[in-house]
Amino acid sequence: MTEDSESTPLIESVLQSPKRDWRTTFRRYRLDVWIPIAVLSCLLVVIIITFFQAVLPNIGDYAAQGTTFDLENLNFLGVSDAGGVNFEVMGVSHNNFSQIEDPLARKYFKVGGFMTRKLNLKVDDLDFLVYDEIKDDYLKLGRVHISPFSARVVDSANTDMDVYLTVFPDSKGVLGTIEKILRTPNSKLKLKGDADVKILVFNGYIPLKGVMIPLDIDIPTSLVSRLSLNSVDVSNVKFTDSENGKSKDLPKCLFDLLLLENPIKNLLKIVDLDQVDVPSSVWNIFINDCNGNPKIDVASLQTSKFIIENSDEYNISCSLDFNTDLDKLSDTCKHQDFPPLSKFVDTIVHNDTVSLLIGMDSVSSLPSTLSSVLKEVVLPLNIPLNITDLSSQVVENVTMEEMSFGLADSQTPMLSGVLKVILNFKDISVEGFKVKEMKGFSNLKYQGEKFGDVDISQWKESITKMVVSDNGDIMMIVSCKLDNVLLDITDMTVFQEILSEVIMNGSAHIDIEALVDVLVKSMLGTFEIDGIPGSGGADFEL
Repeated sequence: MTEDSESTPLIESVLQSPKRDWRTTFRRYRLDVWIPIAVLSCLLVVIIITFFQAVLPNIGDYAAQGTTFDLENLNFLGVSDAGGVNFEVMGVSHNNFSQIEDPLARKYFKVGGFMTRKLNLKVDDLDFLVYDEIKDDYLKLGRVHISPFSARVVDSANTDMDVYLTVFPDSKGVLGTIEKILRTPNSKLKLKGDADVKILVFNGYIPLKGVMIPLDIDIPTSLVSRLSLNSVDVSNVKFTDSENGKSKDLPKCLFDLLLLENPIKNLLKIVDLDQVDVPSSVWNIFINDCNGNPKIDVASLQTSKFIIENSDEYNISCSLDFNTDLDKLSDTCKHQDFPPLSKFVDTIVHNDTVSLLIGMDSVSSLPSTLSSVLKEVVLPLNIPLNITDLSSQVVENVTMEEMSFGLADSQTPMLSGVLKVILNFKDISVEGFKVKEMKGFSNLKYQGEKFGDVDISQWKESITKMVVSDNGDIMMIVSCKLDNVLLDITDMTVFQEILSEVIMNGSAHIDIEALVDVLVKSMLGTFEIDGIPGSGGADFEL
């Protein structure tokens, strides 16, 4: 009995040992802790790998889809010691992660915002790029330094943003953007950035490398308005002899330029600037050569120092020095029948546009490095100008003196006399200009009824005389002698009435409505202006 009782616990111990060993092993190695950790770790690794492979490469695009920024204020804070321009940008950032198109990325943003309510962000200096539609490429405006800032990352949350920027402009990029605005004034500029973003976690920044930040901000070019011809007034124009006094040198042009509107007034308001000092500048003015390249330097324009402020009118003193070496203007192009000047004037006459190219020569108080960059940029300058309308405004009278009537071959009516066109240039000195030849077409009327016309189809040599009127106006009198020019009588009844008055009174007053073509000789060469309207009267005699 004793032996049986003593062996019983041993049997039970042997039978219970596997179960006891499993529990002991489980507890000894803490598998109840590590197995869940392993499962969660695997899940976390999968989530992280998916994030880095599927979400991170386009995280900037996803952030742009789910976030909008409303600009409330932009303050200009001055220029930094390093040469950058400091701005303070204030506005509200709106999160709406439901707008993210990719479902996986949308889930990551929503879950991440639920777990992490707010992030402290640090963005590396990023390239400021603007899209050029013509080149289908982005043009670099410069580098932007953004101070660290915090933002809420919860879905449907709003964050009041107060961000400080320092812009280091790239001269070529800025000037190229200005050129784009001038070429396509109705365009919109889109900005884009590329940078590394760092997220503050546990007092340390974790970098996200190579994040493209699509700053799809449309910058309206209307901030800088284009000046129209009606908003620019040129006054006190006069030509003076060259400084060295040599007769072969071209005169110097002095004038005042009055801007009747401020082209950058809106921009000044946005950047909160009271005024901008514009230093005296020298500009080279080019026209295209025979090959269509801006190679012919025709003049240099010097503008005085002035201040741009919120005023609507600016008076700028300017001087224009013409290039004395202008042979390239009148030399006929190879394989063509016209010189560059003729093509230039034809563009003015037929397109109602003065097409110039202007390039910076020098700016006072600017560093030489920036001046050298400015010299490399040539901008188009298209000035709307209807030269025929402009010429008609200075035509004061068209008359014919010593007019006489005769018959050729006893049957063909002919006119003789001196055709005079009187031009009034007010206070604009036009020395160096003269009309070499004239031709044109005139309607002749008597008491409001047309009786005939005169067609001067061939160029007639003209004489130009300059006089000053009693009130100080500068007058140009262009006279052309006509001998036996055909008179086309269109209404014989009216013409007989004229003859009756001439027989009774010795003369009859007739009205002249003319369209005159002139061949002008100037300091820049000879060019033609067609269809200048003018009117006046004359005494008809036999």
